Amino acid sequence: MKVSYCTQVFSYAVGSLMQRIAKWNIQDRNKLEAEAADTADLILFLDSLFDCLNSSSKVAPKSKLLKGGITENSPHEEFKKSFRRSSLHEVFFAQRSSTLFRHHL
Repeated sequence: MKVSYCTQVFSYAVGSLMQRIAKWNIQDRNKLEAEAADTADLILFLDSLFDCLNSSSKVAPKSKLLKGGITENSPHEEFKKSFRRSSLHEVFFAQRSSTLFRHHL
């Protein structure tokens, strides 16, 4: 997958819309199941992670604070702490997972 496509698929717009639609109480065969909110959480995490790792300027835009460089007052440390408190941390660092997914944030 090309990086440009990846950033479009794993974007804030897609993840937040998926979360919203998964909460709708509609009776339709094309509706998103409640479990889609978990996928949306993963998409939002990957979007934030990509912003952290792909920052190209020292000052971040107000809409994407993680796109700026890492400084003492940047939100990067809080992002790392929130990841450690999330269920995604358990998925990536579970005892049964392979060493492929073990990395240090």
